[in-house]
Amino acid sequence: MPIYDYQCKSCGHHEEVLQRMSEPPVAKCPNCGSEMQKQFSSNVGLQFQGSGFYITDYARKNNTAKTE
Repeated sequence: MPIYDYQCKSCGHHEEVLQRMSEPPVAKCPNCGSEMQKQFSSNVGLQFQGSGFYITDYARKNNTAKTE
């Protein structure tokens, strides 16, 4: 689930909310009840899953190959 950033238009309260993409956006500020505005997030997470991504996962070029 993505994390969305919201900021209150009135009091400036900032909040990060973990919510599904299908959920409606946060409408009211928990501090003052005014309208919240969705912000562009600079906190982009990247998560690799599986056995891993290592240098050994790729074939190495053998620089000492014999040419006969």
